[in-house]
Amino acid sequence: FITMVYLWAGPIVRTGEHIRLELFTAKLRGRWKEVHSLIVNVLIFLTCVMIVYWGTKLIKLSMTLGEQSESFVFYIWWLHTVVTLGMAFHAFFALLEVIRIGSGLSRKGDLAPSHNKG
Repeated sequence: FITMVYLWAGPIVRTGEHIRLELFTAKLRGRWKEVHSLIVNVLIFLTCVMIVYWGTKLIKLSMTLGEQSESFVFYIWWLHTVVTLGMAFHAFFALLEVIRIGSGLSRKGDLAPSHNKG
């Protein structure tokens, strides 16, 4: 179950099938909704990248220490690997959203500086 949650989080969020709180965002329209989504996805990407970084350090430490579960059925580093891979996938899908939204906003000219021709 843990594996499923972590490995499918990115695709589920990208397709809009994840639970979201829209108390604030429901009132946003057009460009502002896109800008908000861009900011949120950049923050998600950065957070996931940090978790992947720390996760790889934790995996190395756990492997070095040879940590095993209480029942000695499996090594603990496998659990850390699932979380780290899941966050890497989530970062990838967040980056795809950043690119999609950013290119959409730049095509519309919403992020381009305005020049008055006069």
